[in-house]
Amino acid sequence: MFKTLKTAAFAVYVALIVFAVLAAAEYATRFYLSRTRGRGREQAEILMDRWAAFRVTPNYTRAGVHHNAQGFRRDQDVALEKPINTVRIFLMGASTAYGAETVYPEIDPRWKISNRETIDAYLEERLNAAFPSRHWEVINAALSGSALHQELARLLSIVLRYRPDAVILMDGVNDLSRFAEANPNYDPYLNQPLLDEFNDLTDPHGFASLRTMLSIWLVRNSAMFRTLYDRAAHRAHLEYRRQRLAGGPVPANLHFTDLAPDEQTRYQVVASQIGSYRHTVRQIHRILALDGIQDLFLLQPTLRLTRKPLVDREPVLAEYDRAVAGRVEFYAYQTLYPLIAKQLTEDAPAEGYQFLDLTSVFDALNDQTFTDYCHLTPAGNRAAADKIFEYYSARMMNSVSSATASAPR
Repeated sequence: MFKTLKTAAFAVYVALIVFAVLAAAEYATRFYLSRTRGRGREQAEILMDRWAAFRVTPNYTRAGVHHNAQGFRRDQDVALEKPINTVRIFLMGASTAYGAETVYPEIDPRWKISNRETIDAYLEERLNAAFPSRHWEVINAALSGSALHQELARLLSIVLRYRPDAVILMDGVNDLSRFAEANPNYDPYLNQPLLDEFNDLTDPHGFASLRTMLSIWLVRNSAMFRTLYDRAAHRAHLEYRRQRLAGGPVPANLHFTDLAPDEQTRYQVVASQIGSYRHTVRQIHRILALDGIQDLFLLQPTLRLTRKPLVDREPVLAEYDRAVAGRVEFYAYQTLYPLIAKQLTEDAPAEGYQFLDLTSVFDALNDQTFTDYCHLTPAGNRAAADKIFEYYSARMMNSVSSATASAPR
């Protein structure tokens, strides 16, 4: 009996020591993060979402980045009711519209995009300066990792309740990259990110579901676990890129005959998917039109197709990215991305939506605008915002001219 009690006491003692060590490590991690990132606890940047797979975490903060209480990347909260004399524009899209950091920090880790250096911030500043008779809100509702069909879900479940006057959607890269990984008869709604995790949580079976639940709880509540989780993910991404680099360099100009027979077959599967992008654009336009909301679809710029002078780290980034992407995906960008632009350019007048192809927006710039294959430097974000501003300025000037011409004399 005494021996049993002694063993139990020792087990409790060991457990208390382990708990104390973990608690000290957690406290130390939170203290370090509070000193370096302005918060005492690291959070996940995104959360699962029942409509669009995932969404931005409200009230998230780290160096230069802040999400407001509504879950938008914006310093100020957004009232559900639009203030009087306000023009409200939502910018939607993926990580480029969001203002994400590079995915190739091993090549160029310098760029950290703050809330004041995003496309929406530059556009809002220019609109308010140029047209001060109205108050302009340009709200960043972008979400890193999303594709156009997920923005349709976010539009219906979140954005429309804020009564926007216009919605800008900046996409293309994630969609084509997903097509490059898709099987024949690809259905984006049956291949959502985080689908396995969602099923583990909503229909749990066995140890795998329990592990998923515990992992998600720790990510949300433990700064130490979240830090270790992020580092493990970073190492996994580096290892993936090393494996892709082992395939050797990819030339800047590829032809279909340069692809191996299995790569040619794979490319044909990719090419068969791109009509779904055009279809989703039409769906979004018709939904917005029901509420009289203006739309503007942007095909985002990419280093893989740019004709700008490559400066600073861009030549190294371009060569590195071609090898990481591989021949099939890079050739798909060369041939299918311009085809998407052509389809939308032809489709826009007939359907009534607005479309701007931004793939050439940096052609005359001598600054570094890319931090990897699609994410942008502050100079790149400003140039994209300037192009959008020109679009809205031209529309406003045309409206003024039309009103003046029709006014009684």
